[in-house]
Amino acid sequence: SLGNPARVVNEDATNTGRLVFGDASGAGIALSDGDSTNFDGGKLSVTIDRGRTFSAGLGGDVLYLATDSDFDLVRDASTNALLAVRYRGTTIGTVAVSGGAPLDGLGGRDLVLNLTVAATVDVTRQLVNHIGFAIRTANGGLTEDWGPFAGDRQVTVRVDDGTGGISAPFSRALRRSEEHTSEPPVTSLSRMPSSAFKKK
Repeated sequence: SLGNPARVVNEDATNTGRLVFGDASGAGIALSDGDSTNFDGGKLSVTIDRGRTFSAGLGGDVLYLATDSDFDLVRDASTNALLAVRYRGTTIGTVAVSGGAPLDGLGGRDLVLNLTVAATVDVTRQLVNHIGFAIRTANGGLTEDWGPFAGDRQVTVRVDDGTGGISAPFSRALRRSEEHTSEPPVTSLSRMPSSAFKKK
């Protein structure tokens, strides 16, 4: 259940950071799985595993999902908490919870989505390319201006396919010196079917 009440939002205003793995043209990583057409029961896990800034308040590092005509977000109407992400109107992932706290990418937390049957390989690839990084300011806005948050970051993504396979981790370094530049270079996470997912 996504909770009640809930609201669907397309948050163009949040797309003020930088895309981590993809770019505005739709290019970015490739993702393949030789034995699954979707990742039902699996997880998409994103973490800042180097240099992250934790914050219990509004400030600090944020992992977010950029929205567009294909992807929108479902939020709690009362708290604005992120509940799920949808692709063309269908829920493809719900926010995981650990120790009572949502893994929603805020305040330096990981961003973890429990994937549904609608999370096909191609849709999940597109979802990974919509992952963004930003700094949340004291007033709650998102910015690319790192301000006092010094140091580079490293963001790592993994995909669990829901059938016992997990992709090799793929990381990208984010450097403060790259602020306000064009989209990140195209990278590849392509794997042959035999090596796309490593059994646990």
